[in-house]
Amino acid sequence: MPIYETENISFYSKNKLPKFTNLFNEKHNITQFDYHILPKSPKDTVIRSYNSFYSYVASSLNVIPYSKSIIKKLKIPFSIIFSPYRNLHEGDTRIPVVNPEKIAMCTNCRAYINPFVMFLDDNSRYRCSICNQINSLPSFYKWSGKKGMKRPELVNPIVDYIFPMAVDDTINTIYLFVIDISYISIQSGMVYTVANTILDSLDKIPNPNGKVKIGFITVDSTVHFYKFNSKTDFPSMIVMSELEDVFIPSPKDLFVDIKEYRKAIEEFLKKLNKLFSYSYANSSAGCSAIKAASLIIGNNVGKIIAFQSILPDIGLGALKVKNPDEEKEATLFQPSDKFYAQFIKDCVQNKTCIDLFLFPHQYMDIATLSSLSKGTGGSIYVYENFNSAIKADENKLTNELSKVLTKSIGRDVLAYFNVSKGLTISKVHGNIAQLSPEKYIIPILNPENSYAVEVEVCENIKDTIVGIQLVLVHINDKGERKVRVITQSFPTSSNLTFIIENIDICALCTFLTKRAADNTINYGAEYARNQIENTCIDLVKSLNNIFFSKEENKLLRIPSTLKLLPLFSLALLNNEAICNSKLSSIDMKSYVLNQLYSKSINSVINMVIPRFYRLDNLNSKVGKPIEDIKESINFPNAQNLCSDRIEGSGIYLIDNGLNLFIWIGKNCKPEILQSLFNKNYDSILSGKMELPKPQDEYSLIIHKLINKIRSHHLLCGNCYPILYIVKENSQKLLKRSFFANLIEDRHEYAPSYPQYLNNLLKLLKK
Repeated sequence: MPIYETENISFYSKNKLPKFTNLFNEKHNITQFDYHILPKSPKDTVIRSYNSFYSYVASSLNVIPYSKSIIKKLKIPFSIIFSPYRNLHEGDTRIPVVNPEKIAMCTNCRAYINPFVMFLDDNSRYRCSICNQINSLPSFYKWSGKKGMKRPELVNPIVDYIFPMAVDDTINTIYLFVIDISYISIQSGMVYTVANTILDSLDKIPNPNGKVKIGFITVDSTVHFYKFNSKTDFPSMIVMSELEDVFIPSPKDLFVDIKEYRKAIEEFLKKLNKLFSYSYANSSAGCSAIKAASLIIGNNVGKIIAFQSILPDIGLGALKVKNPDEEKEATLFQPSDKFYAQFIKDCVQNKTCIDLFLFPHQYMDIATLSSLSKGTGGSIYVYENFNSAIKADENKLTNELSKVLTKSIGRDVLAYFNVSKGLTISKVHGNIAQLSPEKYIIPILNPENSYAVEVEVCENIKDTIVGIQLVLVHINDKGERKVRVITQSFPTSSNLTFIIENIDICALCTFLTKRAADNTINYGAEYARNQIENTCIDLVKSLNNIFFSKEENKLLRIPSTLKLLPLFSLALLNNEAICNSKLSSIDMKSYVLNQLYSKSINSVINMVIPRFYRLDNLNSKVGKPIEDIKESINFPNAQNLCSDRIEGSGIYLIDNGLNLFIWIGKNCKPEILQSLFNKNYDSILSGKMELPKPQDEYSLIIHKLINKIRSHHLLCGNCYPILYIVKENSQKLLKRSFFANLIEDRHEYAPSYPQYLNNLLKLLKK
């Protein structure tokens, strides 16, 4: 049975050139990057349906060059984006669970049997799809005809194996909350909102086998532990004043069973805010408290969820305010203290993950603090100038924290790759720790995280098909030991047309983004910007040199599969985290960098290429369900990101993956404003807002669009975007935030899109 049906591909011809586009003559369509409704599969791909769902695995190249010289000549990075534990969308097929009598694994490379193996000798043996080793086939796989193909592992590229666990293997999972109770934390309502959200989520924390434990630490200039006792309704407090040489009291009763101690936990959370309501502390030993939390978790699998409002300025890992004008750019986004590197190694070894919720009102050195999440497989959430009295702030924190506490996670994860001969993995970008060249550790496997795997063709490939297999050995939220196996297979070719026509622009751009974020963190933003520009220039130049003579190199031509690459490169140069602008703080740049580096392909694309919709002129389909797609609605057509699309009478929505902006034109129809805001133009306040309840069909449609965007981002990236209202008379900073998303315009730190194309053409002619 053939795996690839190349004879059906219309463009497969040795003499046919790939289709090229003159970027000056063709208008680009921004909707090719649109992921709001469903992730899109690459068009005209040779990959059959046996390969993994696109939202789990996406590859920049779907046909692999035979030789090192070809891929070097093309200058197209080969990268595979894995989102191995992503949340399921409505209507998604669940990953099949298999429990065979015997695991069929290759005796040479240890790859699991998969749909791409070749059966031999009357189905008594099979050839491994990764290394070509011939293996004997267990008897229960043998069949006559096609009967045996019904086995899930032979027709599904992603399967889960479940293994029984010995009693000793059922390790406790511990959630330890470290809460900053400084003056600003109490006054802003952070402590109150966090305590209430945890209280409301206690029944939703995955705990099917009753092994989940919970504990609390509060911190200001000292660290406070809470010892629960079954005989009392409120825990006793133990204060640790020694901050440099961290020790813990007996771990017993510092984390307790949720069900058994439910009443005491509830009472503690209800009274926590009042307990420190008169706090005037303005110093924090936050990192000493996190270190203590890791000691409490010990050898158990655990997650530290830390809430911090001020710079941890005393104790272990004490930080100072950085001056961007005095610091070298290459060091701005790196940890300021050696404590963090060693502590991260200890956490990874002990299988401890750290999630950070940061509430900066002043400088917090997010660049340093975020390394705790980045290095341990965790996530970071930032709430600038948080105020629980503002409904938008409260909703964002409540939704995101609830999702963190209730989402399905994989624990104690060992990840390793099997790759075909001729391929090698050079680097993996993402919140993951490398154990060896092929093995990696992830303490907690979060659904919103993805990993960009850089693959090199290290020697000439002799096989017509090559493959890569990702194996994740972990414990799921039911306490079961599970192995998730994801296999991807690719045809090889020396035909440049074949290779170029099967490039996936979204996977390529996601990889370029993650690499740019990595470079910014390690070498500075200027280095990253230079590499972004050089990658685009080198790629366009190499393809023109291959297919056109010097006399023909007078036009800016690029293969159609790559025609959006210059736009994406410009968008990256414009991105808040990487652009050459001082309008954003180092803290917020660090936060965005971490989102770009860790999040899924859907989220990354949306953060770089915002979505831009006109809301005052909707067609009849907008807001209505899409036929045959569950839980979906029709969106307006996404517009190109330039200000000449804005009219004085219009209302516009921008979604950049982190925030939502609604721009209201001064001449907008009063009836639309009354429908949406219950106010006239002059009475509508700029800034953070939640829209009033819908009162007619139009306002109901707008609510549906915003709710759909938010639910999409919560599912894909665990982000609940705040809505900002922007008008012509809004504050200058707010208007700048809005217009910064219009990446095709000229900005003080980047050219317009037409100027950028002209620069590319000049460089191409050199």
